[in-house]
Amino acid sequence: MLTLHAPLVESTRHLVDERLLFRVKPGAILINCGCGGLLDPDATLAVLESGRLSGVGLDCSTPSRPSTTRCSTTLTSSSPRT
Repeated sequence: MLTLHAPLVESTRHLVDERLLFRVKPGAILINCGCGGLLDPDATLAVLESGRLSGVGLDCSTPSRPSTTRCSTTLTSSSPRT
């Protein structure tokens, strides 16, 4: 399991990219408790669809804008685990 707890600043934007995600243990779950911009959304989706990640939990996705409404999303891979 990989969890993120970081503010979004220029140095953390897309901190979690395809290069990092393809290095995680197969079947891992990624949970972003920080800002949406910490994840590269295209890379996250590609790695999830590949089956490398078994799930992704997002408190907010990109773009991350302050609002009174909280968003919460959980994505799971439909790829069979090997």
